[in-house]
Amino acid sequence: MAENRGLILLVDDDEAVLISAQQWLTLAGFEVIACASAALALRHLGKEFPGILVTDVRMPGMGGLDLMRHALEADAGLPVVLMTGHGDVAMAVQAIRDGAYDFIEKPYPPEILIDIVRRALEKRALVRENSILRTELRLKTGIDALLLGQSAAMIELRQTVTDLADTSANVVIHGETGTGKERVAHCLHAGGRRSQNPMVAINCAAIPESIFESELFGHE
Repeated sequence: MAENRGLILLVDDDEAVLISAQQWLTLAGFEVIACASAALALRHLGKEFPGILVTDVRMPGMGGLDLMRHALEADAGLPVVLMTGHGDVAMAVQAIRDGAYDFIEKPYPPEILIDIVRRALEKRALVRENSILRTELRLKTGIDALLLGQSAAMIELRQTVTDLADTSANVVIHGETGTGKERVAHCLHAGGRRSQNPMVAINCAAIPESIFESELFGHE
């Protein structure tokens, strides 16, 4: 079995083209999610999607350009490869100016598609690696200053905070009074994608039950 070389979200409403391209890419060692419409593809896209998008331009309903715009709104670093017909080349060139990574003109030989996909995935991997390194670098000084100690437990805690900081996961922090739960929360906030926004700490236990809802959510 070929080594997995990266994830591709492949979109084309032409079933024959979709199946052929999926087979070529799979044989070349890539993992492929094949979708027959942009609506189906949108279910897979988002900030956490690690691969690239390869999409036909002209499709019923939402076309490839609209799909690209939605995808780039969710993740500006996502490489998008457009598959176009002969008359769409000028439009595809404009799409590159608007953020597409590259385009391929139909009909295309398999090796051209594979080469473009390979380069797009290499770029994707590099951008994601740099993002992770920047997050770790940004966190390192803050974490080392706030979460002191070199015990196995503290080293594991710092690594867990680093791993979670830039995700969209909800985090519940458990611990006895005085163990540093709020410090962990500050580290998670500092390393996350919302770090430019204020962090609001609320002592829920100090708010009387009778006014708890109005204090948090306001009242009419």
